Amino acid sequence: MTLWVGIGFVSRRPEYGILVRDEVRLVTSVNTSPRQVSRSEPSATLARAKQRLDRLALYDRPVTIDRVRVSYLPWLFRLPWFRRFDGYTMWNLILLRAPELLGNDELICHELCHVWQMQHHPVRMPLSYLRFGYARNPYEDEARRVAG
Repeated sequence: MTLWVGIGFVSRRPEYGILVRDEVRLVTSVNTSPRQVSRSEPSATLARAKQRLDRLALYDRPVTIDRVRVSYLPWLFRLPWFRRFDGYTMWNLILLRAPELLGNDELICHELCHVWQMQHHPVRMPLSYLRFGYARNPYEDEARRVAG
């Protein structure tokens, strides 16, 4: 059972694992050993998604990924609002339900599209969820088309 993994920050709580310069420790159940996740893995996935988005030229400037972080927070996706998602984007932070989803290029591309949208419409994009909701949101439609 996966408990936690994070990329881009240091956890001071020993039960969560520690971010090291070259690797992130994924804490699993007590009976299994921790799985090592390379820091280059998220970078490579983000680079592939960026290449895919750059070809589309939806906005004036290409998406910038130098400050984008990817984190795995399984506990967050157990909360009622987040249960329906495999990924969630908050400005330059992409949250994933499980580390295995980092290999899902469509999901990473979808979430990186939201980062791109936030880079161009930092106020309008989040407020659109209040106006249109999730299902009818034009930014969600755009991200689905890009990833699909």
